[in-house]
Amino acid sequence: SEKVFVEKINIFGNNITNEEFIRDNLIVDEGDPFNKILHAKSLNNLKSTGIFKDTKYKITDEDNNLVSVDLSVEEQPTGSISAGAGYGSTGGLITGSLAEKNLFGTGIASNIEISLTEDKITGFIDIINPDYKNSGNTLKNSIGIIDEDFSNVGYESSKVIAQTSYRYELFEDIYYQPGV
Repeated sequence: SEKVFVEKINIFGNNITNEEFIRDNLIVDEGDPFNKILHAKSLNNLKSTGIFKDTKYKITDEDNNLVSVDLSVEEQPTGSISAGAGYGSTGGLITGSLAEKNLFGTGIASNIEISLTEDKITGFIDIINPDYKNSGNTLKNSIGIIDEDFSNVGYESSKVIAQTSYRYELFEDIYYQPGV
């Protein structure tokens, strides 16, 4: 059969997400041979990010062995807020977090957590890049603080914590994540 090539890919419906992030998740690019299976796999890649509710494509302008692909994406909410309160043997606890899976439309995830008790304050900020430099590997950076005040027993402590780790596939479905 005659080979058909992708002339251009038009992306519609991305009001928040950067076009570059969407194109990085496509297997077939402009100039590549058109393949329905690879296009379906590209749509599955986009759905698996958790940023899009639905993805569809339509082939248009089929002429001179060139096709245009119209890719429609439907974005969904990617942020979450949580709060909690409790009381236990160590006293009262108030906690909250704010998470976003598509920070500034780049596909980078962020998480902010804070926890307060009578004697301790804990807070962390995590930034997770699930496709660091288009490598398919994950880079995670965290910074946090733990401030403990047990003045009644003569103990006070403040710690600032910084962590970084890099996760990659060592063998098929076996991942390794070294960190500092």
